[in-house]
Amino acid sequence: MVVAPAAETRAAGDGAAAAEEEIPPCEVCGKPMALKRSRFGTFYGCTGYPECKNIRKTGPKAAPPKPTGVPCPECGKGEIVEKSSRRGKTFWSCDRYPDCKFSLWKKPVARECPDCGAPYLLEKVTKRHGTQYVCNTEGCGYVEDVEPVEAAS
Repeated sequence: MVVAPAAETRAAGDGAAAAEEEIPPCEVCGKPMALKRSRFGTFYGCTGYPECKNIRKTGPKAAPPKPTGVPCPECGKGEIVEKSSRRGKTFWSCDRYPDCKFSLWKKPVARECPDCGAPYLLEKVTKRHGTQYVCNTEGCGYVEDVEPVEAAS
């Protein structure tokens, strides 16, 4: 039973080493930062609190947006990228936000519409029709089946 105390000592040593890690001072006033906890998780807050309200977030960084290869139809300069909303729902918008506020709820595909010539199609997935490419232009109505739906026997 000698192994268990050594394992506990080693684990406590690792935690102490992490606690002794150098924390950079406050960027605003230069005072030391302290690790604090709130209902949203942990963060570093300035020790000169009521005068200086600077904080530094901890935890994982947000993933960079995934490019789709579709140019933005609104501004013509940006590219449509995949993003995630506050609530975790996926949407697609221009990478030049806030200069360009173009956004979509369905995934754009870099294919021109054969009927109206729109620069992109949208990928629509339903239980009844499976995956389809549909045109976003009002009044066009172009629909192309990507995956055929198997009929239940």
